[in-house]
Amino acid sequence: PNFVFYSQLVSYVSLHFHFIGFGILTSLKCMIVVGVLLAGIGMFCLARPFWGTSGAVVSAVAYVYIPYRIANLYVRGDFAEAFAMSIVQWVFYFLHGALSGKHRVHLVFSALSYAALVLTHNCTALTASGLIVLFLLFVSIRKRDWRGPALAVGGLALGCGLSAFFWLPALLEKHLVNIELIYSNA
Repeated sequence: PNFVFYSQLVSYVSLHFHFIGFGILTSLKCMIVVGVLLAGIGMFCLARPFWGTSGAVVSAVAYVYIPYRIANLYVRGDFAEAFAMSIVQWVFYFLHGALSGKHRVHLVFSALSYAALVLTHNCTALTASGLIVLFLLFVSIRKRDWRGPALAVGGLALGCGLSAFFWLPALLEKHLVNIELIYSNA
């Protein structure tokens, strides 16, 4: 039951490169390159409204070369977590756009990016969800407006619904595996 409990989006991204004609290893490397590019561009887009173009470039470079991301890629080989770290800033970027009222399209893309995050690495999605709640509370208190964050929560709920084909069976079928061995020394 590998894809019931291990997120599959990284495999799907690699699979697209394999269908084009690349070998398995080259497809995996292409997926890593896509993840690094997504991380840098996403951080640039997220940081630009806050710190301008120069600050966004510094933020993007720092995010791409952060030691934990490098360790995930080259030491641990945890491609799913590294790819998820490439999606997190997109969720925040689209949520920020939706909250600032620029476009309703941002709300749709926040749902899609959140679903992609859940489908990439569920532990990162769980951690990011707490940060997203704090972000929404901060924006709500700062703007004294609760309508925008309520819409954002609706978008995130839509993202949960879009990714339910992955997390719902994992949640419902966890009693069929020896999940308790994770917490024991056996």
